[in-house]
Amino acid sequence: MTEKEIFEIENTRPHVVILGAGATVATIPNGDKYGNPCSVMHGFIHNLGLDTILASVKLNTKSENIEDIYSELYERGGECKSVREQLEDAIFTYFSRLELPDEITVYDELILALTQKDMIATFNWDPLLIQAYNRARKLTTNLPKLAFLHGNVATGYCEQCGHFGALQRVKCDNCGTVYRRSPLLFPVKHKDYNSNPFIKQQWIILNEFLSRAKMITIFGYSAPKTDVEAAQMLKSAFEKYLPAQRFSHIDIIERSNFEHENLSNVWREFINDSNCNYHIHDSFYESYLANSPRRSVECFYKRNMTGWWGDSTIKFKKEDSWNDIKERIMFLLAEEKEGKKVLDVNSISPKELIDELIQLDKDSQMLAEDVFYNKYENANFKCAFRNPVSINNLAFYRSRMAAKIGKDEDLTLPSTFSYVPIEKSDVISRGRMNKKGQSMFYASLSPDTNYREICHDIKEGDEVYLSKWGMKLDSSMMVLPVYLPQNIKVNADLSNYLGINNTFFTEGLMGKYIKKINELFTRTEEDENRRYLCSSFLANYIFKQSGSVEYKNQELKYKYEGIIYPSARLGDGKIRFTNIVIPPSVVNDKMELIYVVRGKLKEDLCSITADAFGFYKNGKIRWYELKTFSENVTINSIFVVDDNGNSFDLNGHKCTDKDRNVVHEKDIAKIIKYKLCDKILEHATYNNMFENSVSYSNANSEDNLVKTIQLVCVWPVDGWHVDKGILLKHIQFEIEIAEELSEIKM
Repeated sequence: MTEKEIFEIENTRPHVVILGAGATVATIPNGDKYGNPCSVMHGFIHNLGLDTILASVKLNTKSENIEDIYSELYERGGECKSVREQLEDAIFTYFSRLELPDEITVYDELILALTQKDMIATFNWDPLLIQAYNRARKLTTNLPKLAFLHGNVATGYCEQCGHFGALQRVKCDNCGTVYRRSPLLFPVKHKDYNSNPFIKQQWIILNEFLSRAKMITIFGYSAPKTDVEAAQMLKSAFEKYLPAQRFSHIDIIERSNFEHENLSNVWREFINDSNCNYHIHDSFYESYLANSPRRSVECFYKRNMTGWWGDSTIKFKKEDSWNDIKERIMFLLAEEKEGKKVLDVNSISPKELIDELIQLDKDSQMLAEDVFYNKYENANFKCAFRNPVSINNLAFYRSRMAAKIGKDEDLTLPSTFSYVPIEKSDVISRGRMNKKGQSMFYASLSPDTNYREICHDIKEGDEVYLSKWGMKLDSSMMVLPVYLPQNIKVNADLSNYLGINNTFFTEGLMGKYIKKINELFTRTEEDENRRYLCSSFLANYIFKQSGSVEYKNQELKYKYEGIIYPSARLGDGKIRFTNIVIPPSVVNDKMELIYVVRGKLKEDLCSITADAFGFYKNGKIRWYELKTFSENVTINSIFVVDDNGNSFDLNGHKCTDKDRNVVHEKDIAKIIKYKLCDKILEHATYNNMFENSVSYSNANSEDNLVKTIQLVCVWPVDGWHVDKGILLKHIQFEIEIAEELSEIKM
């Protein structure tokens, strides 16, 4: 087995955390959100203000430990039953009211220090761990499993299927049965861990995780003497799996000034028997969890198996705020989404990344073009991007102004409508995503965007060629999305705009970095000599990058094959007005021409008439026009309308013209066909009615073109009557005009 294979196996083993009352006390040392305290077992009754409940009973024990007090009440049976039940209800009510403070706590950091392969098993009744879990879910769903070994005031379980979850959800997510409140196991010498299915299940889950654990952290739990069964179950579990835990480590987090001599016999025996590494810390922030969050097992492995004695660049600190933590774990969470998980994840901080971009920006304003490119292409420039997005089955639109097509260019070749040929690189000026002399394929995801992108001074009536390109069958493309900075925000409307609303990339230093790099991509510098220096360099930098992601247990390699970015001329970042740039090699490998349409720009400068179509077949573009003839007209639904707007079907009515000649429906049809039809076609053509019959965005072949249109026509008449006395105003009819495709030379 290779070292890499060993590393991969070891790093899938979980980090298991066992919590006692001391962990909750460390989480709210000054009380909860409203100042309500929590307590360790000693002084529990007094610290929580529950002394009055015991006023009616004389206790034999002098101890202030809740374990001793409750055990006596339990052992004295019926005489103390009422007091014991009052105490149980008071404890449940008290703990149910506890709430985490708004600021970040140890429990928040504990949850965020672990991932879904790990586990936290708690002996505590309070709801604070669940509250911390719910807060962490706003940042990531890659969180540890939870188990409640003594029950919990905020947990419910389903008696029907055995699932459990937050009691506030009321019903089981699996089967819909109403949750039952989990029992609380109170501190007696002999607890029953098997009769209640919920408690039994929690211990089964813990044992399964312990069977694979690489590391164990015991936080504020002393294995008290009244919990004989729990202590023995833990000890048995540890001993059972010792051979598999040869290189395991135990972190014990206790109160300040905790001495080794005070270590529980349970833990001491286990440590001695297992001969494993262990450390006693008086603060969470000294533990592996805080010093290598989300990577504790990896850190331990590297130190003990590879001889590495470096330090994680990402740590939790006591003085951290929520924003500090979000910024610190942002890279870790991003890597997890990509399927990667390494310890020394980033050798450069967000601040350093921002400084790199600021210097790049300054140099682009000061240095000559060749000096600028040489400096950054030959330097160890550091830049970070989001993972590429895979696209397929998309169409791209690219246009050329007819006036700029050279006489030597062949309108029957796809290359005329593709990227500028390499041999003509001398005519290519620097663009947003290309250097001077560098050919790139620019296109848009909608026909609307093209024309304003290719020319500044376009006007209505200008002739344009619009080409539609598609991706070859079974091909896909890895692209980097770029955004306008104003669309990088928590409340970004992603249904209409190309943007980011993930807090990892919108807030703090990482938010500043993401906005800065997208600003450099999307801005248009006023100085033409400096225009696009930054963005063209960054685009070329991206196209040289490659990487891999883990997908369904497979490592998939990729490289950036395109950049999707918002139009800088219109749309304010709306998805509809999105462009793409693709290197020529990717176009040749993965794309094909579907059609070209020739037309004239309309008043909106976003659409064109459809005067001719070219379809790519057998290496050539064949061109067609749609033509209409009076012979292709069908007349339907003829009826007459009087001065009052009443309409009459001529069946059953006598109609006469101004000379009092009787006119039948078939006579009117002949007049329309042979006397009016040419004028109707001329009028319809002049008013561009036929172009509405063609949807060029869907015209993937000749067969897809819409070849008929329907018109409602009005023919004013003078002196016509119906049924002798009723004066007619006009005759209304519908016509259907068939269009024909006619091949033309270009």
